[in-house]
Amino acid sequence: MTVNLNKNTSNDLGVTIVDLSGRVVLSSRVKGTGLFTVATAGLRHGMYILTIADAASGKKIAESKFIKK
Repeated sequence: MTVNLNKNTSNDLGVTIVDLSGRVVLSSRVKGTGLFTVATAGLRHGMYILTIADAASGKKIAESKFIKK
């Protein structure tokens, strides 16, 4: 899955994907560019919540739900 934040930041970003039961299924750190790819091939079919936060401060930058088919 490609993520486009429409803004650049010099800080690294923390990317977390959580399933609807609240279990963290992916947690990674990416460079603070506005465009990056998140590997979702290993996820089961279902609905997930993607959260992007500043890795240094923990401040949430974006959150979105998506469905893996």
